[in-house]
Amino acid sequence: MKRAAGVALVLATLVFERQAPAKRALLGEYVRVSRALEQWHLGEARALLAALAQSAPDAPETRFFVAKLAFYEGRYEDAKTGLGALQDTSMRELVDELLPLVEKTLTATRGFAHKEFPHFVIYYPPGKDEVLVDVAADALESTYVTIGNDLGHLPDEKIRV
Repeated sequence: MKRAAGVALVLATLVFERQAPAKRALLGEYVRVSRALEQWHLGEARALLAALAQSAPDAPETRFFVAKLAFYEGRYEDAKTGLGALQDTSMRELVDELLPLVEKTLTATRGFAHKEFPHFVIYYPPGKDEVLVDVAADALESTYVTIGNDLGHLPDEKIRV
């Protein structure tokens, strides 16, 4: 939660520093996207970003969040490309924080296989670890509702593991 508040504060500062009325009007939308992403409400973030892609497609904040959503969805190449193309200096700190994680994740998961289950998609390196996938899925699936209720959120989409 501290992280979400931090990102929201950074974006608020970025938006207000520019003192453009159109940008200030978008502040609430960026805060909502940031919160949705930090709470892993990807469907909500996706819908909010679809609206921002219509109203402010070239805004660096919109482009940053599109790349961040791509990362959260496991589209690491798209995230890397989006962040790499984001040259706006006001976003440099956020890009410099996220881009190394995207690149390391892309490298670490290159060549992974995956298997889908009702609520999860499990990614793993091919080979001996594959024997653990079904066991892990059984454990995850058996606690999905309990943990979701404890956390107060059951995702609409499958959870990447």
